[in-house]
Amino acid sequence: MSRRNWSRQETLMALAFYLCPPFPRKNWDDSDAEIRLLAGEIGRTESAVCFKIANLKACDPNRTGLGFTNTAGMGRQVISEYLADPDATMSEAMWELEQIGIRISYDGEIEASGSSRPDQSQQLGMERVEQVRTRVNQD
Repeated sequence: MSRRNWSRQETLMALAFYLCPPFPRKNWDDSDAEIRLLAGEIGRTESAVCFKIANLKACDPNRTGLGFTNTAGMGRQVISEYLADPDATMSEAMWELEQIGIRISYDGEIEASGSSRPDQSQQLGMERVEQVRTRVNQD
């Protein structure tokens, strides 16, 4: 299997998993049902998703504890976008998740809607207003 780089969209989805309640978790495990769900939908292994979340943690200046020291550029870019404009970044991350049929509710429930990715032609020109609850100023 050839290695492929993480896209910005995939990284945004991992960011949502990292930041949304009841997250951030201290440790992610590749046996978590949520990790399996995201990995299956984006064509990644559970371990790859866990490593991406750990990379995002390493880039997060508000994190506590140890994280990876070698992080990918896309992780740093997405964290920088989030720090500059958390609402817009999380709105985009949640939208990306919805496009693959995953929804994170305000109470932290992660669910698969069972719908497949919509046609690109259906996405063009659409607008919507979203409200996202994000944890801030935490150690």
